[in-house]
Amino acid sequence: MNLDFGFFTWKLVQSFILKGLAFSVELTLIAPGGIRAAITQMIPDFERKTGNTVKATFGSGGGTKAQVVKGDAFDVPIVQVPYEDVIKSGHVVVASETPLANVSVGLAVRTGAPKPDISTADAVKKLLLGTPADEVFKLDAMANADSVAWFSAFARRRAAP
Repeated sequence: MNLDFGFFTWKLVQSFILKGLAFSVELTLIAPGGIRAAITQMIPDFERKTGNTVKATFGSGGGTKAQVVKGDAFDVPIVQVPYEDVIKSGHVVVASETPLANVSVGLAVRTGAPKPDISTADAVKKLLLGTPADEVFKLDAMANADSVAWFSAFARRRAAP
């Protein structure tokens, strides 16, 4: 499955700062945890080139989007598609929308285990709903705390009568 993630770019901020400001500022960036590695690699070069600093906060995709919609404090939001609600909020410059990344999601099956039916969205849903929660996800194998929280909430909702 290939999910397309669209993002409001920080290129707008870069061009604004590089062209218009002669003093240093701290920029507040909010983004989903899935893009943390890429952003944290970009920040030092940006700070070195501009003299500005970036205070980055990473959360869940939905949580980041909700922060933008509510109008929480940020200078640069990075949000996942769909983001019509983000645009409608009036808290972003619509023309600043720039796709940054695509994320592929995969499924792996343990050697010797039967291959599950993942041919349709309904088949995947049936597979997940019919599998014990501790087999759907392994807390110790997940590096992204936001993903762990999502999967845990998913499992609790699934287990509710």
